[in-house]
Amino acid sequence: LQEVPPLPLTMSTVATWIQPSGYRTGFVGKYLNRYPGDMPGANPRHVPPGWDDWFAQFSETGNAYYKYSVNDNGNIVERGNQPEDYLTDVLNNRAVDLVDRWSGDPTRPFFLWVNTAAPHVPMVPAPRHADVLFEGVIAPRTPNFNEPDMSDKPSWFRDLPEFGDDTIARLDGAQRQRLRSMLSVDDMIGNLVRALERSQALA
Repeated sequence: LQEVPPLPLTMSTVATWIQPSGYRTGFVGKYLNRYPGDMPGANPRHVPPGWDDWFAQFSETGNAYYKYSVNDNGNIVERGNQPEDYLTDVLNNRAVDLVDRWSGDPTRPFFLWVNTAAPHVPMVPAPRHADVLFEGVIAPRTPNFNEPDMSDKPSWFRDLPEFGDDTIARLDGAQRQRLRSMLSVDDMIGNLVRALERSQALA
């Protein structure tokens, strides 16, 4: 594939702003919807300007928790469907590794952007969290949840039917799955905080 010239917007980002000032810059996770792009000539190995370390996930479905690809500094790595391939944990390991490596030099600041796919659909929890119940948790019942009077809504919205019991049960189940998938994000945040504390880089 041919290299596509950087788009103007990628030439002016937080990474390109601070890298010239001596910051090391790292990106870990989901970059953009439809990344790396579906235009002719789009190169999945392309690393946007300004990033010292680039670890960006992509897949045909956009938000796969297993069986996805990673652009690891221009090298494409294919991940499988084993427990160790679970996306949030893979991102966790890379982010903690960067903190451990970069915090060893206090004279060079670093900026690390970690962007998880969780709890985005299909909101798959890590294997260790798959059986967490969140018993009694339901989708938020805001005032507009399954609103019976839609007369003040746009015409295309007014004709939508009210949710039946099966639909509401699916929504409640999806809410529990979101929370389960967020437990691995909680683990990641804890691990990153501990890595920063170890390095005395936590401000």
